This record gives sequence, structure tokens and C-alpha cells, in this order.
Amino acid sequence: MKNKDQLNIIISGIGGQGVFSITQVVWNLCAKYNFKCQGATFKGGAQKAGSIYSEIRIFTKENSETNHFSNQIRKGTLDLIIGLEPWETLRYYEYFNPQTKAIVNTAKETFFIERLKKEKIGNPLETINGVLSTVRALDYTDMAKKEFNDIRMLNYLMLIEAINLGYLPFELEDAKSEFISIIKPNKVILTKLN
Repeated sequence: MKNKDQLNIIISGIGGQGVFSITQVVWNLCAKYNFKCQGATFKGGAQKAGSIYSEIRIFTKENSETNHFSNQIRKGTLDLIIGLEPWETLRYYEYFNPQTKAIVNTAKETFFIERLKKEKIGNPLETINGVLSTVRALDYTDMAKKEFNDIRMLNYLMLIEAINLGYLPFELEDAKSEFISIIKPNKVILTKLN
């Protein structure tokens, strides 16, 4: 996907997981690479534990038509979804198409209503895997806890995964530098990042 002229991306998750941090990194990298970038971040009713997602459209080659594109992604035209929570990833299934790539955190966040119940609902990853052919699903929350002793670093691991897989048109070191400048990590995390 690195060589595509236009990329439609959704980053989805729960408030506090780092959706906006990843979005800021992507916006800054687009500016650095002179890519036109359009999009918006949408928050649910609550900041913490509420739904949040970003729609991002990246145009890697400038032409006169890119000025006339909407920043909204049409259903069925998604190139990449980075889902920091599996249920929040599944929420955007109408945007998927057979070529959509997905990077999904398998760690589920408990919905507010579930906190009061003992019942379990189905597995969103089964549905995602049934719809998409290219899904990278790992427990990035656990990986962040083990590597950085901070589950909030799951957004960093997922962004780096997208770049390593060639789903985003950026260099790894540039993404790492932008991420550090945006989140301003503590000394322990900064040491591990360098």
C-alpha cells in the first residue's frame, strides 16, 4: 500500500487508548513528507471509555483533483483500519472491502453495560476475520505492558506495525521521532524507544 496515490484510513478505539496520538503522528508525518492529508477525529459521548475514531485520507501524489475530495471516507473504500479495540474495529465493517488491511488489538475493553453483567457476548475477531483476508490481530495491550510497563503504549506498537507491514508510506525512524515529540514519554519509556 506504500505506493498507492490515495489511502483511506480509520483509526478506532476507546477514549484514552491513543487514537488521537496516532492521528497526530500521521498528520505530522504527512506534512513532513509533503503529502496532502484530510480527516477528522470524532469522539463519543464520554472521553474516557467512550468511542473515538479518526478518518484520515492521505494523498501521496498531488494533482488538481485532490483539492475536490471530501475528507469523509465512503463505505466500502477503506484501505486500512487500525483498531485499538476489537469491538470498535468491527463498528466500521461497512467501510471494509476485500482489499482492506486490518491491524487489530485483541484485548477487549469492557463496555459500561457489561460491567454490571456476568454475561459474555460473541467474539468480534471471528466476524472481522470472516470479512477481511488480511488481518493482523495481536494483544498489543499485553505487548505494551511487557515491553514498556505501560499499556498506553499499545498505540505506538500498532503504528509501528502498520509501517513495518508497508501499510503506511512512512519511514520507521520518522514515525518514532514524531511519536516521541507528541506523547513526550517518561525517561523509562524514552530509553526503551531509543
